[in-house]
Amino acid sequence: MNDENLIKPKDLTPSQRRENAKKAGKASGKARHERAQMRDILARFLEMPLRPGGQANVGSLEGAEGKNVTVAESILLTMLAKAEQGDIRAAEFVRDTSGQSPQQRMEVTMPRSEAADALRDEIDGLGET
Repeated sequence: MNDENLIKPKDLTPSQRRENAKKAGKASGKARHERAQMRDILARFLEMPLRPGGQANVGSLEGAEGKNVTVAESILLTMLAKAEQGDIRAAEFVRDTSGQSPQQRMEVTMPRSEAADALRDEIDGLGET
């Protein structure tokens, strides 16, 4: 790559920078709009019944076999069945989708003086090794 052919931001006038920022903002807005449309379309597809006709009310996993359920329900039922058979990734999907994912952060609260003492002890311990 030849860096001499590149236009550096510092070489642009303020009006050129504004014009480039305006173009970037429009492109970003268009991309956000397209992603939102795709999410809406996917949500509608997930709500559609798998087959024509009335949608079945499923009372149990065994009762779902052959019933007309939505695409989303079919996906969830498939993942539940896989999880039940020991598929770890399916079990994680079910856990996370049901809102039971493990906490990614841990918050520890203690008085400031205790925290300072603990940090000081930790730092002192580093020098001893």
